[in-house]
Amino acid sequence: MDTMRAPRRRESRQFQNENGVGTLFGDFRISPRVFREAGVIIFGALLYFLVRGLMETSVGLATAHAETLIDIERALGIFHEPAMQAFVMQWD
Repeated sequence: MDTMRAPRRRESRQFQNENGVGTLFGDFRISPRVFREAGVIIFGALLYFLVRGLMETSVGLATAHAETLIDIERALGIFHEPAMQAFVMQWD
């Protein structure tokens, strides 16, 4: 008595549609995780550009802050920017 049978071989329909026509990707499905991750990335990018847009100020205000910083550096004796730039620019 033969109780063991060979497993039935199933026809692979991975690359066929319901009409038996081959398809490029078969039963390709996108995981919900992919959509979640794409959503997080898109949300992060939008948030980045929103915050960046909110933080932009006028050029005049930025220049005033830079001049104040230079004045502080000069008062402390640590303003070496022109000398450092001249050193680096000799290889430009």
